[in-house]
Amino acid sequence: MFLGGNLDSVYNFIDQKYSLNAKFTYNNPKYVFAIAPVFSFKNTSLSALRNEFSHIGANEKAQTEEISTSTECEDLLEKAGSSVGYQSGIGFLITPSWGLNFGHNLDMTFKGALTPSFNGSIAFNLRELFEKLIENTENLWISLEYSISFIEKNHNTHDIILGLAVGF
Repeated sequence: MFLGGNLDSVYNFIDQKYSLNAKFTYNNPKYVFAIAPVFSFKNTSLSALRNEFSHIGANEKAQTEEISTSTECEDLLEKAGSSVGYQSGIGFLITPSWGLNFGHNLDMTFKGALTPSFNGSIAFNLRELFEKLIENTENLWISLEYSISFIEKNHNTHDIILGLAVGF
């Protein structure tokens, strides 16, 4: 998973976060349940990660004499640094062509911040529409997802995600 973007023309920066997970699922013809432990990190530098691990639980950065030019958004992304947590979700097959999914994530950052998020999606099975797709794929779903994350009390992120899942 990669998260990133540009703030505006003055404070352009890209924030990236990488996540590793191992998903455990229970499949049934009409529903599926999944749970996964998650480890996320923001930096690929081993020395920076080692430094972050050695300061687990530190809430504030060390004060310096420099004048900070960071923005409110950048400060929030900094608080959401490396983390451990879990994901869980359940999906329902309403008809052979339509499905619903609901999920929950919970991340505990190494700086002590708790970040819960919730999501829901609706999906449509494109495979059932075309004979060639039935012959050549195991599944082909298009989905529309809404997700909300609570970074701090007054700062929530809302995402709308268009997804595509293909299985061979």
